[in-house]
Amino acid sequence: MKTARIVLAAVGIAMTLYGVGRLLTEIPPPSLVLLGFWLVGALVVHDGLLSPLVLGGAWLLRRLVPVRARAHVQGGLIVAGLVTVVAIPLILRRGTEPVAKAQLQQNYAGNLTVLVAVIAAVTLGAYAVRVARTPPEGTPTAGTLSTSAPAASTPTPSARTPSAPAPSAPTGAAPSVATGPAPANRGENGPADPT
Repeated sequence: MKTARIVLAAVGIAMTLYGVGRLLTEIPPPSLVLLGFWLVGALVVHDGLLSPLVLGGAWLLRRLVPVRARAHVQGGLIVAGLVTVVAIPLILRRGTEPVAKAQLQQNYAGNLTVLVAVIAAVTLGAYAVRVARTPPEGTPTAGTLSTSAPAASTPTPSARTPSAPAPSAPTGAAPSVATGPAPANRGENGPADPT
């Protein structure tokens, strides 16, 4: 495992050096300055705009979407967000090139709308399949025991178990005199105890 990490790190460093070398040798300095501004702008947009939006969306999902549906909604939002990030430059640059190139002549906004609708339909379908396959929480399924136990009966004062002795009178108090027949002693495991 350690050897694989070292090899991957070496390959990554070599590719980075190759890319930096090509940037410095093949791109004129004014374009490099623009590239630097673009990279700083991308960092600001990511950390100042996208990250707070994602965190706010996660907070809203946690508050508004049931746990059962949350993973499906998150997956759909992630895919739709990635598709939107790819499509935004195409939407903004539509019509900026001559018709002969014809790459930026499509209706990217309309295509994005259709694609996001397909993503929403697939997400909804996946959630519907999950709901159809799994019962709601708290419903016992075949092969499982019910989670609710029957209520335990509370012994009445007239029925004492053999393991629970009768309370003794406080020291110095006069013994109580029973005015009626002695209550039946019903144990947990059987009929009344005659003693």
